[in-house]
Amino acid sequence: MLGRRQLMARAAALAATQFLAGQLHARPAASRVRTTVDPFALGVASGEPSVEGFVLWTRIAGLGEDRLVGYEIAEDHGFRRIVRRGTALAPLARGGAVHLEARGLEAGRLYFYRFHFGEALRRTGTGATIT
Repeated sequence: MLGRRQLMARAAALAATQFLAGQLHARPAASRVRTTVDPFALGVASGEPSVEGFVLWTRIAGLGEDRLVGYEIAEDHGFRRIVRRGTALAPLARGGAVHLEARGLEAGRLYFYRFHFGEALRRTGTGATIT
């Protein structure tokens, strides 16, 4: 069951994501993805494993404004069995840091994840749930 604080945080994140998605679609495609550096040069990480998921982090380099970052979580390294897919906000106010809580996953198994930003695709990382 969600507490009031969690519900409010999720509602705010959803509203921001929907607003930014509308803003991104209003721009020409080429202007949405231009960066002068590798957007994932600052790395990615996973941690805080639980029985139902884990947390993913990345920080997008070279941001000039708030942007959405895509992610995928799969059961296999080749991403043929994707179990989660979506977007997360990389706010300029937090230096482009993305903090994503992946929940609802099967306990006691290894998962593969990757982020994408425009044309850039970050190499595959691994995260595991605990039993």
